[in-house]
Amino acid sequence: MTRKFAAADESWPAYDAVKRWTKKAEIFNKKFIVIPVNESYHWYLAVIYNPRATLDRARAARFRHYRQLQASLLDLGVLTIRTWIITFDSMGSRHPSVATNLQRWLQCEAKDKLGEDADFASVPYLEGKCLEQPNFYDCGLYLIHFAKQLLRNSEEVLRFIGVSRSRRNIHVWRRANGTVCASDSGCRRS
Repeated sequence: MTRKFAAADESWPAYDAVKRWTKKAEIFNKKFIVIPVNESYHWYLAVIYNPRATLDRARAARFRHYRQLQASLLDLGVLTIRTWIITFDSMGSRHPSVATNLQRWLQCEAKDKLGEDADFASVPYLEGKCLEQPNFYDCGLYLIHFAKQLLRNSEEVLRFIGVSRSRRNIHVWRRANGTVCASDSGCRRS
């Protein structure tokens, strides 16, 4: 079941309050939009991956011949790039309402900044696999760690949570000294 947001020309007070934050940024040209979220004194990370993909699909859908090509590419597994909303929460909670608000924000942003209507309501939400904190006060440190790992090792993190579809089988595990091992054949103890 796909939900639809209100008409794009309607005002959304939440968007009106933050739209100036991205006045000089072209968010649809970014690979990641990293959003630290504080909810009830708890910090977690929300990430929008590849926001341009939804716009590109909406643009392509306007051309009948391209829709046929797009369908063929999807059937062959060649066209799998899409937008994702992912949360990384060290307490292990899900945040579908944040995903819904981010979907709506993207839709308003596309309409306001680019004058385009795109259906961001169908952007999938994932709960990122991550370490869980052993206490109730280190969430900010975990948020920084998740953001740092995502930006330093983005392909590895995306493969690990299942967003990036690599043809190679990558084995990832964390060694006792904290280093990450990734290889095609698995990791051996040194």
